[in-house]
Amino acid sequence: METCEESTVLVLANPKSGGGLAGELVPYLVRDLGRSGRAVEVFQSSAAGQITGRVASITKRYHALCVVGGDGTVREALQARPPKDLPIAVLPAGTSNVLAQEFRLPKNPTETARMIERGATRVLDLGVIERTDTTQHEVMVLMVGAGIDSQIVERAHSKRRGSTFGKLAYIGPIARSLVSYHKIDHWFVLEDGSRHGPFAQIVVANIAGYGGFWRMPGDVRYDDGLFDVYGFKASGAMGLLRHGVRGAFKKLEEGSDLVHFQASKVRIEASEPSPVQCDGDPAGCCPIEVRSVQRALTLVIDERTYSRSV
Repeated sequence: METCEESTVLVLANPKSGGGLAGELVPYLVRDLGRSGRAVEVFQSSAAGQITGRVASITKRYHALCVVGGDGTVREALQARPPKDLPIAVLPAGTSNVLAQEFRLPKNPTETARMIERGATRVLDLGVIERTDTTQHEVMVLMVGAGIDSQIVERAHSKRRGSTFGKLAYIGPIARSLVSYHKIDHWFVLEDGSRHGPFAQIVVANIAGYGGFWRMPGDVRYDDGLFDVYGFKASGAMGLLRHGVRGAFKKLEEGSDLVHFQASKVRIEASEPSPVQCDGDPAGCCPIEVRSVQRALTLVIDERTYSRSV
């Protein structure tokens, strides 16, 4: 039998996420959780890093954490490395919501509260990023990229004003990055010491979907302790655009211009300073190293919609 503390859901929200959508959803989520008999604690951040601090300060056991926001808000919560057996629910309210799309998570508070009450979960690996410019290790939930995708992310973030236009916010940055594309050679080094490249674009993925609209090739698993590492070859912007079109139509295939490996540790290097993106946020520059932490996240899922998607 749960104690009062163990029956409580801790709601973590970035109220500005999604142009203020997250803040608007919180009261409805609290109402719907209350209807199911749950006590609720709410923490809404006003600055970067506060959600990480709140999770790090947890001293009691909760029934679940529920993150209201986008992929960046989820990563901020997981940066504190909550206990592996503490269920994490997500009410998506960000720009891309890639994690929510991957697992077909509901987008409304009522269904999210019901999902938490049903209690179905899926265990996922996490990644830990080590960079040369900081001693702080960052968490990776979805993917790390080095190449044109990180250039697009940098441009999108420099123009971000709390837009609620979702993926439409990336149209301008994508167009500008293609027009001004400057090829940088990248390599990845696997845990066995083998070095592969050069590539125009590298993706280290922990999920099958990329950016919410690509599907990566191969049998991607979430809990095997292995990343799926992809190297894309292209002589210019048009070659990368062809990869993008294939990915959008789920036609990406391994071959001479796309290689695929699996590894629990990956180092990404570049011929010159090259930005890196992690889960859709800027994450420094190459070189970086990413290592897998197996079965480190217990994600609350809607078993009805997720079972139909696999």
